[in-house]
Amino acid sequence: MVEPQVTIPPELLEHLATPSNPYWWAQPAATLLAGLLALSAAGIAWWSVSRQIRANRDTSNRQLATQRYLHRQTVKADSEKQLRADRLAAVVDAAALVHELSEAAADVQFHLEYGDDHLKEQLEARSKAQLTVERLHIARSRLRFLDLRQSANAVWEFFDSVNGVMRAEHEDSEPALAMMDLQQANALVALHADLSGASFTPLVLDTEDVSAAEV
Repeated sequence: MVEPQVTIPPELLEHLATPSNPYWWAQPAATLLAGLLALSAAGIAWWSVSRQIRANRDTSNRQLATQRYLHRQTVKADSEKQLRADRLAAVVDAAALVHELSEAAADVQFHLEYGDDHLKEQLEARSKAQLTVERLHIARSRLRFLDLRQSANAVWEFFDSVNGVMRAEHEDSEPALAMMDLQQANALVALHADLSGASFTPLVLDTEDVSAAEV
C-alpha cells in the first residue's frame, strides 16, 4: 500500500524553519529614540540660541544705558561749565560798570563845584552817567537771570546811592558820596560772594563818620 505524500512549498518550509525574532520592537524603538534625540538636540540648540540672544540683548541694553549716562554727565558738565563762564562774565561786566558809574557820578559833583563855568563838562558827565546806568541795568538783569541774587540786590542799592549823588547839591554831596562809596563796596563784595557761592552781609555806613565828613 502506497502512502500519500504531501508536498510543502519551499516558502512555507523556510518560514517554519526560521524562528520568530524576539526583538522585533528594537527597530521601532530605535527610530523613536532617534527622533527623541533629534528633538532634544533641537531643543538644546534653541535654548542656547535664545540664551545667547538674551545675553546679547542684556549687554546691548547695559551698553546703551552706560552711553546714555555718560552723555547726560557730559551734557551736565558742559552746562555747568558754561554757567560758570556766563556768571564770571556777568560779574566782571557788572563790576566794571559799577566802578565806571561811581566815577561818572563823582565827576558830576566835581563839575557842580564850579557852577556855570563847568556847565558843558557837567552835562557831559551826566550824559555819561546816564548811559552807564542803562548799561548797568542790563547787567543787573543778567545777574538776576543767572540767579546771582545777592549781586543784583547790591547793585540795586548802589543805583539808589548814585541817584542820591546825582540829585545832591554840591554843598550837601559829602554824605551822598560816602553812601555811594559804601554801596559800591557792597556791590563788589556781593559780586565776589555770589561767584564763589558764599553768603554776603552788607556793610553799614557809620553815621558818626558821615557827621564828621559834613563838619
